[in-house]
Amino acid sequence: MGMAGDLVPFVMIPRFSSYFGTSEFATVALDISAYAGGSLTLWRGKLIGGGTLKLYTETSHDGYEWFGYPEGVGGQPQPWDPGADASETVGIDVSRRYFRVRVVLTGTDPGVTCWCAGMLEYRVDG
Repeated sequence: MGMAGDLVPFVMIPRFSSYFGTSEFATVALDISAYAGGSLTLWRGKLIGGGTLKLYTETSHDGYEWFGYPEGVGGQPQPWDPGADASETVGIDVSRRYFRVRVVLTGTDPGVTCWCAGMLEYRVDG
């Protein structure tokens, strides 16, 4: 039976990162294979310029093919949007080796400030 491991803080998007324009931005892949689980807090400010913001949490076996986590309706990736000046905490899947966050902005000249940080729990076997 496993025991609770030490908690390790991690940052996927530093406070306070800004993104502008209709585009897609992905973080660097983080190797999470040494961890049993974790949580990530997603925060964003007001969206300027109109449009939408979607944050995707994704996992991968190899760092090339990415899968949305958790899956939404019809197996599609579940996008997150905590709303203006709000945060949302989500769990992290450790069934695959790598984890990343992807930011998707749509609309006419959108801009937003956001951050994503959390805690990972070391895997302990015993």
